[in-house]
Amino acid sequence: MVIMPTDVPGIEAIREHDFDGTQAETVCKNNPRYRNFLRGLMADLIESYQVDGILYMAERQGPFLDTLGARFRGKRRGLPGTRTCFCSHCRRSAEARGINVDRAVKGFHALAGFVAEGRAHREPLDGYHITFWRLLLAYPELLAWEQMWHDNVRDTLRLLYERVKQIDSRVLFGSHVWHNHVMGPIY
Repeated sequence: MVIMPTDVPGIEAIREHDFDGTQAETVCKNNPRYRNFLRGLMADLIESYQVDGILYMAERQGPFLDTLGARFRGKRRGLPGTRTCFCSHCRRSAEARGINVDRAVKGFHALAGFVAEGRAHREPLDGYHITFWRLLLAYPELLAWEQMWHDNVRDTLRLLYERVKQIDSRVLFGSHVWHNHVMGPIY
């Protein structure tokens, strides 16, 4: 069963936001409404159907790789509405972790500018590698935000696993292993 976000009533309340404020097509895994929806969906699937297991597939990448423009499902990333998530829930989560939200947003704007210049074939004076590393050193919030995003994904997986086992301990639960995450040099 594949559920598309556009098929869900009230989807706007759980959508992600780009660092520039653009609402995305994707949903925020840190949003309590989305997590409640998933918990209810797990309960309905297990209680309504004879299932041996559930495979949760939500292949996504965080805002850092999105801003760099890493392709995902053939779509060009790094465009407004793809560099997510900076919704109010994620901003609160960042603040609780001690991440300076304003500096993170400023860093993502700088990273987006770096990528735009590279796509326009305007090489930085010190080259791409050095300029990229300077961005990371100037804005450590970039990687802190990316880590938070991935922690939110893992929290969602843990929540779903616990919900499935709470309903029926015999039902298996798994998540798709996505190569951008497990084989990416940043991770």
